[in-house]
Amino acid sequence: MANEQTHEVILLDRTEMDADGSGAFMTVYNMDGTPYKIGAKRQELWGVFNNAQRYDPIILTFETFTPKGSTSPITFLAGAKAVTYDDIIQAALKNTLSKLLTASDDERVRSQSISYAKDLAVASVIKPAKIKEWAKTFFFFIKGVEDEQNKN
Repeated sequence: MANEQTHEVILLDRTEMDADGSGAFMTVYNMDGTPYKIGAKRQELWGVFNNAQRYDPIILTFETFTPKGSTSPITFLAGAKAVTYDDIIQAALKNTLSKLLTASDDERVRSQSISYAKDLAVASVIKPAKIKEWAKTFFFFIKGVEDEQNKN
């Protein structure tokens, strides 16, 4: 079974090198003061922070596993990567597409209705104060339901 992975994006505050009875390690501090220790066993990750500056966004990857004969899971820092502009663009696209694909029919129709009403206000067909009222009318019309307020 593969180790469970989780990710966290931090804003780098600073790094410090230190050593204890287990050996050398780097402590990476998030802007909120949260420390993340990277032991010498994973010192290849230290290089990610060599060129990093304060406030740089860094993606940390954590792995969790339960050793044989134990019931207590262990979580360790398994990876680190500086965030690039491509990462930000991909995340934004993925988030936008995800929202579009998972939006309920009512959410899409509501957005469409507000847009239509706003277009009427921009064209000076209605006053801006009437956008909400007209959006409701469009919503019910698109949904094929008669608006109770406009029943005559």
